[in-house]
Amino acid sequence: MDHPSCVECGKRAESGKELYREFSGGSLQLSRCDYCRKVLDKYVEMDTVTVLVDVLLLRLESYRHVMCNVHLSTPILLRLTTVLLICAAYLKYASCEVQPDNLEATQLLFYFLLMLSSIELVVRVTTLSLIISCVQQISYTSAIWGTYKAVVISSFCKLLAIPVYIWAGDWGNWLPEILQIVTRFQVFRGNACCMYIRSTRDATLECMHVSNNWLFIISES
Repeated sequence: MDHPSCVECGKRAESGKELYREFSGGSLQLSRCDYCRKVLDKYVEMDTVTVLVDVLLLRLESYRHVMCNVHLSTPILLRLTTVLLICAAYLKYASCEVQPDNLEATQLLFYFLLMLSSIELVVRVTTLSLIISCVQQISYTSAIWGTYKAVVISSFCKLLAIPVYIWAGDWGNWLPEILQIVTRFQVFRGNACCMYIRSTRDATLECMHVSNNWLFIISES
């Protein structure tokens, strides 16, 4: 990565600075932030499960790690989107008061809810991308990919509600309804965290480019 970010303070590191140095024998030396002097990215030496748990717990450091210091290729992001949409469609299906009896009607209903979840995701990403492009005065195409990544990652809090719908048992209908409200609030918080990281990250990079341009002009003069 050209500009990794510190997961503690969110500042961008210098261009070309690595998150860690690897020595013989597999030992790692983690780099430190030039601003807060803390470890640049502590999640480098943690396993994926620990990172996922922190993401579900809405830890800002884990979101900075995933969004700024991890390269998610297009196939991986599309797989995550598929899992997210299936989970969202299942939550909508489980919360329906009246469910069909036969298998064909159930499949049609699930496909309809899956399409509805896809439309909701597209509308959310499109709206947030328009807001970011207008506020930061950047092109819409450059804003949409980062916004799409942020929304997908921060919406995985919906996974927390699935076990309750499966094993609700004798708790009644009130527990899934309460958890549905809490999950929506958590997804909103996750989206807000990712949008905050997205906006501050772009603003920091813009300031770095402006500073470099001014230094170049001064040195030329």
